[in-house]
Amino acid sequence: MKPTLTAEQKLRCLHGTFAAEGMQISIKTQTALHRLDSGKATMDELLREAIARHNRKQ
Repeated sequence: MKPTLTAEQKLRCLHGTFAAEGMQISIKTQTALHRLDSGKATMDELLREAIARHNRKQ
């Protein structure tokens, strides 16, 4: 059976992937990923929040 990664391990893997491409993950995005992983938010909620933030910037 394949071992299950914790949220922290998944985030470290994601950090590594982004770092390999010369990119960084913002604190806001890290928080959103934790909310998604813990079940405190759905992907639809996160998308709506991101769209609202983008619309406010314009």
